[in-house]
Amino acid sequence: MGQEAGEKWTAAVDLQPTIPKSDRLLAVPLLLALLTCAQALAAPLPAVVEQVLQRHPDIRSSQALLDATDAQIRQTRSDFFPTFGLNYRQSDARDSQSGVSIDRNTQRGNAVLRWNLFNGRADTHRLRSVGLNREAAVADLDDAHERIALEVTEAYAELVRLRQRLDLAEVLIKEYEALHVSVKKRVDAGRVSPADLDQIQSDLIRIRTQQSQLRGQLGGAEYRYRLLTGLPPANLSSPWLEAPENARGLAQLQPA
Repeated sequence: MGQEAGEKWTAAVDLQPTIPKSDRLLAVPLLLALLTCAQALAAPLPAVVEQVLQRHPDIRSSQALLDATDAQIRQTRSDFFPTFGLNYRQSDARDSQSGVSIDRNTQRGNAVLRWNLFNGRADTHRLRSVGLNREAAVADLDDAHERIALEVTEAYAELVRLRQRLDLAEVLIKEYEALHVSVKKRVDAGRVSPADLDQIQSDLIRIRTQQSQLRGQLGGAEYRYRLLTGLPPANLSSPWLEAPENARGLAQLQPA
């Protein structure tokens, strides 16, 4: 019997599939690539804001307006430079008069140089006007950047806040359910008043109602985030503020 059991065990081991070493080596880069993709799917706040600013239509419109203003400035500045032109004209013609052939070919070349030295400072005022338009375009572009970045930050932070509150509500509900079971045992044993159990049930209903409201708010926040950024509301992280390197600590701020 021992020998037969050993033979069966050996046969069972021989029948188990084995992975070749080459396949195992190929699986290592694949695993690393999957881990890298998982990290790449993370969506920190600065990366989301940068992506939205690169393709938002308001930013593109403001940038196009600024580019058009720069083109107008270059065109206006060209009026301060002289204009030089060359014209050349050639015609072949022959005429016959009293049986004599007359060559009437004409060749004419003209060189034109024009420089507007004074026109009532119209070019200067036009250049100043276009420069003011450029300043307005720059201000509009900066305002669009700040406004869109603020909207994305608010939507991002609101989404993270609601998800954290939902997680806390889940934990609180589990704790209240466990407390409800414990208090119910004490009520059945006659150790505490049934009013305590009723109070826990009332608090549990209130927390579940708040949880339902939070889920509705979260759905609206996710829709707004997707509509604003064009990105799925996944892999969000808490937008913690980083202190600058030269910031002084609390001990340094306190008087000696």
